[in-house]
Amino acid sequence: MWWRDCIAKYVRSLCLALLLLLLFSACGGGEGEALRRIRKSGQLRVAIDPSFPPFETVNGQGEIVGLDVDLARAIAQELGVEAVFVTTSYDALYDAIISEDADIIISALYPDPNQMQTFAFSSAYFNAGEVVVVPSNMGINNIPADLAGKRISVVNSTAGHLEALQWKKSLSPAPTIVAAATGEEAINMLINGQADVSVVSNITAQMAIGAHPELQKVNHHLSQEPYVIATRVENTKLMEAIEDALDKMRQTGTLETIIQKWMR
Repeated sequence: MWWRDCIAKYVRSLCLALLLLLLFSACGGGEGEALRRIRKSGQLRVAIDPSFPPFETVNGQGEIVGLDVDLARAIAQELGVEAVFVTTSYDALYDAIISEDADIIISALYPDPNQMQTFAFSSAYFNAGEVVVVPSNMGINNIPADLAGKRISVVNSTAGHLEALQWKKSLSPAPTIVAAATGEEAINMLINGQADVSVVSNITAQMAIGAHPELQKVNHHLSQEPYVIATRVENTKLMEAIEDALDKMRQTGTLETIIQKWMR
């Protein structure tokens, strides 16, 4: 009968609607599941590769220390829990999240464009991109105009090296480019008077300034290398909580204090 067909169609439609509602509810509840579990367990499990000082390393007492370690503990404190570190190699950091051995990654992590569909990345808490370092009495502020005719030490084959080669073409008089094997070598050229300016990573720059107060960094990044925090893409509530913690740390100066502690 026609009415039986109508009832059957209605029942099927109702079941489908209920199924979709249940799936939607489950997905919505899942957004906060990771954060709820972290707060219930009292632990924020952080995947980290302790082989990159000053961000993460193992001290003489066998303890994991560094900028990222202090950052993780500060974020955990904002969440009302304790940071627990899950050590792994850098290549296996994402695997620690996939296997659910860790909740987040804090390990001088650059956001991988190939991982955007699987993982969510925070805003940058540190930019390791290349910067210009000069003696504080040189009066260089305008990049690149003030670099005309200067001797510039760079790290060979880096983004800063390529930028300096462009300056050599565009500035008059042209600067002299001196290539070094490492950032430390480039800074030593500056300290020893073999160069007027150095182009190095922000990490090398801040460490050098900490050891040599007569140096200063020109407030201009030549390249962007953001370090971020990562978690599973579905952990939206957890990422929101992490961003809130980072924002608060920026406003209170806590983040800059942590950075300066390990850079200077």
